[in-house]
Amino acid sequence: MAFALAIMAMLACAGHGGRDAAAPATPSRSLGHVPVRDIQLFFMDRCFLLLDAAVGATHAAIHTQAGYAWPWRASAPQGQPGPLHSLMQAGRALPESLLLRKSANNAGWLADRWEPARQLVRAHVWLLLWSVALGLAFMAALAWCVRRLRRRVPTSAWSRAGACAAGDALCRKLLDTAPVGLALVRCSDRSLLLSNGLARQWVCSDTSWFEQAVAGGTQQGPRELALGDGRLVEVSTTPTTHAGEPVVFCLVSDVTALRQVQAALVDAKLRAESASQAKTQFLATMSHEIRTPLFGILGTLELLALSRVPSEQTRYLGAMQQASASLLRIVNDSLDLSAIEAGRLQLEAHAFSATELLDSVAAGLLSRAEQKGLQLYAVSDVKTPPLLVGDALRLRQILDNLVGNAIKFTFSGHVALRLQVMGDSEEGTDLRFQVQDTGIGIDPDQQPFLFDPYFRAHAATQQQVQGAGLGLSICLRLSQEMGGRLTAASQPGLGTCVSFELRLPRESAAGYEAVPSLLPHTVYVDG
Repeated sequence: MAFALAIMAMLACAGHGGRDAAAPATPSRSLGHVPVRDIQLFFMDRCFLLLDAAVGATHAAIHTQAGYAWPWRASAPQGQPGPLHSLMQAGRALPESLLLRKSANNAGWLADRWEPARQLVRAHVWLLLWSVALGLAFMAALAWCVRRLRRRVPTSAWSRAGACAAGDALCRKLLDTAPVGLALVRCSDRSLLLSNGLARQWVCSDTSWFEQAVAGGTQQGPRELALGDGRLVEVSTTPTTHAGEPVVFCLVSDVTALRQVQAALVDAKLRAESASQAKTQFLATMSHEIRTPLFGILGTLELLALSRVPSEQTRYLGAMQQASASLLRIVNDSLDLSAIEAGRLQLEAHAFSATELLDSVAAGLLSRAEQKGLQLYAVSDVKTPPLLVGDALRLRQILDNLVGNAIKFTFSGHVALRLQVMGDSEEGTDLRFQVQDTGIGIDPDQQPFLFDPYFRAHAATQQQVQGAGLGLSICLRLSQEMGGRLTAASQPGLGTCVSFELRLPRESAAGYEAVPSLLPHTVYVDG
């Protein structure tokens, strides 16, 4: 052991001697040391000190190649500055060589070895390169793993969390801006879990509706609740679950103003109906009062026509009779319209012959047609049953109005009244009464208003024809009361065709002289 220590001492002295020969003589070339356990590593001049002094270091001095020396103290447990700190504070150049020192136990012998830093780097350059490459690879792998984790886990989680937050904010905004009240009521304790501003304004101040909402959660359709402040709300409830417990979702609408408007409309409708009934009653009364003396006037005129009067007065008498008849027709139409509007029109069912009814209508209006130089004829289908059941008086009224209007607005040509059998079944016979003329026709834009009361289609001919515009309106009302359908087709300059379709039950024709049966053959007439 002593021999080994002697050899190490000689090597240390030789190392010192070699370096002393190359250095100046004045400053000392010996290096101070810091006994740090077994090995101490120092970088001289422009290199960093790799290993600082450990606990228990003593005073020493470091001499650089430039000959400058400075004392330093190793760092102690009490936080005293170490060698690297002392070198930095002194502002000196850091050492550029590496000293390896080995202590021989406690005998006081030290073995020093000098290694230039550049030589160490050149000797272990591949090791350093591999270390650097391995470190770079490790850092790259670590960066890739972090990036991948950020993409898969944190980024996805943050994006989902952001989407959830945005969705929650949107739902809250929609909830607050909804034009109705929305509330979520827990069924167990009747507490309010969620609500918007309208629900809180309308019903949350009154907790009595919670009980009604939960009690009606299983009912279908909206219900109206009267709140304590007199407000009327309509609540639609839907039972559901929230957080594992039963709740009731409530949609609350304030219908107070709506019900007030509806009540006002009902009241206005009642007042209008009352006024209409009063008007109808007044019109019926006045028409009846006017018709009574009018009958007296017509009777007197007829008696006067039977007496001997001069020819000139006969012409005046005819004009008075015609005017009185027109006035009576207007009064009768007004009475009929009033009765229909009042719902007091009653239809009577009696057996009658449709063929005879057609002939009677044509015969009654034949004189008017002849006065205007028109041809008027009636044609009945041979398949028409002998007897039908219905209100013959109202049916004749409809046909009289239709044929009378055709004669009124036809100035040349003819007016035809036809009866066709459209079908026959156990319920009855389907008939079509058709009035066709060669008059002036009706414009297409005026045809939709043809059956409106007081409507007159031909403004240019109003001075040539008489009437109040009630005939077609009464015909439409009567046809609807009888279960029929009234339609019109017209073309200006060619004429008008009005059709009335009706189903009437058949009556037994026993003991009734029917119309002679005709063969269903086509006959051609020459001439």
